[in-house]
Amino acid sequence: MKGELFMRVSKMGMKNVKLSNLDEMYPVQDILLQTNQVKQYGSGVYAYDNVPLKVQDNIEEIIKRNFNKADFIEVQMPLLQQDELWKRSGRYDKYIEEGVMMLSETDKGIYCLAPTAEEAITTFVENRITSHKQLPVGFYQIGPKFRNEIRNRGYLLRGREFLMFDLYTFDKDEIGMMESYKKIRETYFKAFNEIGLDIVAVAADNGSMGGKNSEEIMAISTIGEDTILFDEETKQGLNVEVLEKDNAEEYLKENYGINDVKKLKEKKACELGHIFALGTKYTESMNINFIDNENNSKPFYMGCYGIGVSRVLGLIYENNAIKENDKVVGVSLPLSVTPYYLYIISNDKKKESAEELYSKFNDKDIEVIIDDVKGSIGEKIRNAKVLGIPYIAIMGNNTEDGYVEIERTRDGAKKTVKVDELLDLVEKMKKEKIMRKIVILLSAMLFMVACEKGNEEVKEAKVVVSVYDENGKMITGVPVKMYNEKDYKIFEKDNLTSPTAIIQTNKSGIATFTLPQEEWFAAQSQRFLTFVVQEGGGPDNYQIWSAGKTVEAGKVVKIEIRLTQFPN
Repeated sequence: MKGELFMRVSKMGMKNVKLSNLDEMYPVQDILLQTNQVKQYGSGVYAYDNVPLKVQDNIEEIIKRNFNKADFIEVQMPLLQQDELWKRSGRYDKYIEEGVMMLSETDKGIYCLAPTAEEAITTFVENRITSHKQLPVGFYQIGPKFRNEIRNRGYLLRGREFLMFDLYTFDKDEIGMMESYKKIRETYFKAFNEIGLDIVAVAADNGSMGGKNSEEIMAISTIGEDTILFDEETKQGLNVEVLEKDNAEEYLKENYGINDVKKLKEKKACELGHIFALGTKYTESMNINFIDNENNSKPFYMGCYGIGVSRVLGLIYENNAIKENDKVVGVSLPLSVTPYYLYIISNDKKKESAEELYSKFNDKDIEVIIDDVKGSIGEKIRNAKVLGIPYIAIMGNNTEDGYVEIERTRDGAKKTVKVDELLDLVEKMKKEKIMRKIVILLSAMLFMVACEKGNEEVKEAKVVVSVYDENGKMITGVPVKMYNEKDYKIFEKDNLTSPTAIIQTNKSGIATFTLPQEEWFAAQSQRFLTFVVQEGGGPDNYQIWSAGKTVEAGKVVKIEIRLTQFPN
């Protein structure tokens, strides 16, 4: 047998903790602290245990993969930076005055812990990118940042030390800068969709960063510190100040396709990132230039793009809380970021059977946890929910030999299956996760091929939906329903609601939806659509399998719906 690749609870140092007086605003992060999954070392400074660390690693991996595909280059800037670097850009005094920057005075000079990296990356490009022929180019990194925040609230959402993705682009002119801006903005939506968070881009002020355009990347959430205006139909977010404009209605219609101001709703939102079109602010102040096609020296046009990775981690936990009797008791992590698919528990009589099951998963390289410490079945189920594992495998008095009860933690759905069926089911989960990555890459390659053939002006988007049965075989003749944003809200309350469109799968088990530009993307370049396979209808005796996706004008999107043991 292989060496163990996965996890035993006995090795985690985890103890049964009775949760008490959870933070009303941030209950799940409070659970992480009470159970020592996150350890606080001071205001805004935290250490992570195995599970939250691996969740953060998975978030990083999704971000990196999406931006690598978009042709950006990963690098690493120093965390410790000399004060001269910041004085060169003219921002040193401002950051010191605001008390944001953390300093260390040594006999070798004054150093700061980097709160951001515009100065470092601009110097990095100096004498490296010298000609217009090398442009455009973009560099990104993921690493710690340090800011002396006045208010450390929301635990991981606002810390003094935090993990950040930051990307910097360099273009020859403003047109190129805005093309890069649009490309990166689209990549944000793709990455967050894969992570499992719906984001909204909200027009914002550039503040101390300077530059021309800027948008905050926010997620609608009850724990959000900000209030924005949100249009359900267009999925557009706006600052509340927009209604103070003299020509507010005309402005909203012209810029955002919003025809009725009364439809705007105030929503709580959590900021996860910020994107800036900086122009030449930093390259001019630091005198960093390139040679254009007429042999003239000119400053680069820069863009700056950030994602608070530890903020995303905190929101993933809060957004996936498990409630029982209106009380938060744990979390069920999305499959896209969970480090472990299954939590195996048993009573003392079936301990050996549980170990055999754990070994089988280990042999298949499928990440699971086994609870091998003393305790009741009830205590172990509570531990699984506290750790956030999406599925629990229970071997207790009520399960026959060779069988296991599986529970989905997010909604408590249960089913008893044979051990071999469980192995197949979890293996399919992992394969689906891998396949989603391949489908994303395939879609990008297909679009690139289309562009090479001169099809840059694509007038329609296509969504290709594949439907599979429990055994992974594609099913023919299955009606696939498509709902736009507005219709799906109605469908959630009444599953007999007529779809926006419906197509049966063909002989290959595929349903293809064609979305004309003028009909679907006249007002905005993206639409969030939900595709549903349904058995039965009405208040009882129905099952629904669904998948939602952000669809962009001129793009081909592939979606898989699998009629597995557990419907949505």
